[in-house]
Amino acid sequence: HWKELYDVSPADFIMQRKMEEACRLLRETSMRIYEISERLQFIDCSHFCRSFKKNFGITPGRFSRENAV
Repeated sequence: HWKELYDVSPADFIMQRKMEEACRLLRETSMRIYEISERLQFIDCSHFCRSFKKNFGITPGRFSRENAV
């Protein structure tokens, strides 16, 4: 049923949702990067930062500075 609904694997779908939430938290809160990493259940902060940069081409810190509300 999954393939009928989505064009990505379940793991990719979950990662997309985590990245969307990370962007929201970086824009709308004052949470630190390690707190966001823990909240989104990444293995560690380094893994979160690498994943974020892979998805968006910039670090979470830079994203936060450039997109803070």
